Amino acid sequence: MSSTAELLDIELEKNQYFCFFVQEKIFSVPVKKVTEIIEIDQMRNIPTVPDHLMGVVNLRGSIVPLVSLTKLMNLPVSEKQLSESKENFPDKKPEKHTKQCVVMIETVIEEETLNIGILIDRVHQVIDIDESDITEPPSLGLDIKREYVVGVVRLDGKFVIFLDLNQLFSIESVSYLGAAANKE
Repeated sequence: MSSTAELLDIELEKNQYFCFFVQEKIFSVPVKKVTEIIEIDQMRNIPTVPDHLMGVVNLRGSIVPLVSLTKLMNLPVSEKQLSESKENFPDKKPEKHTKQCVVMIETVIEEETLNIGILIDRVHQVIDIDESDITEPPSLGLDIKREYVVGVVRLDGKFVIFLDLNQLFSIESVSYLGAAANKE
């Protein structure tokens, strides 16, 4: 039988979300899907894969694909961010010792566990949100495909966008990830 403390930990975990910035937007995923947050200073480019697959990284012997949410969701890139990206990561390889922040996500697709790295601009915070506070994404004004979004919540005057990892990394959108990891 489970103890009360274990039940509380499970309940708290279900309501905790990891928030991060990409293109000045705040995105969120369930904490239980995040395996770790790392900084990388180099990644290996893989030819003939979709544009949003930025490369792979060797993480303790496992080859993990790195996905750009900016490219996957067609988010607009500011001129400042574009010039910084070219300066720090020309041809997807940093010249300087600039580090890129990566959120490692574990997701299940067709009964197969897949580890994916999401390139982010910066970590924001972990929040506790009751699922009833998460509202439907607006039908207008959201420059992201609605199928990628579970909902939104207003927090400290800003919208937090809750991502649907099952849609974002559906079998159609990630069928190339296994092949990319195997090319390494």
